[in-house]
Amino acid sequence: MRNNKLILLVFGTFLICTLSCTEPDSDWYTCNIKNEATSEVKIRLFLRANIPPYDSLIIRPGETKAFGKYFSPAPAIYGCEARKIEFIFSNGLGYICTRPELGPNTSELCFLNGKDPFLPPRLPEGELGSITTITQEDFENAYDL
Repeated sequence: MRNNKLILLVFGTFLICTLSCTEPDSDWYTCNIKNEATSEVKIRLFLRANIPPYDSLIIRPGETKAFGKYFSPAPAIYGCEARKIEFIFSNGLGYICTRPELGPNTSELCFLNGKDPFLPPRLPEGELGSITTITQEDFENAYDL
């Protein structure tokens, strides 16, 4: 009889713990870059501004490529690893965008008109994640790096 009460107590505690606490649904989100310019663009990704890049990729005109994923309860939370992104066109001009641990992009060499690759939501159709679109205007207004 005593064993039955102990088993019932353990089983009841287990049920209460597993059924009463629910976590919010979370999804995987991707960080994407779309190139609508006529020039290919090289992307260099940094974990911090003062260390070498951890990855790079080349995006040809008309292509969209993912450069990272993150797990989050909401797409409005940017979670990709990169804290500094360099966008370098084939002519050597480009942009440098940096994101400190707290706060918005602080780089003077980032895009014009408030475009910021660290701020969602710019969601590609039918997918979860953020997208930064590089336009022909971005190519024409790029900075001398």
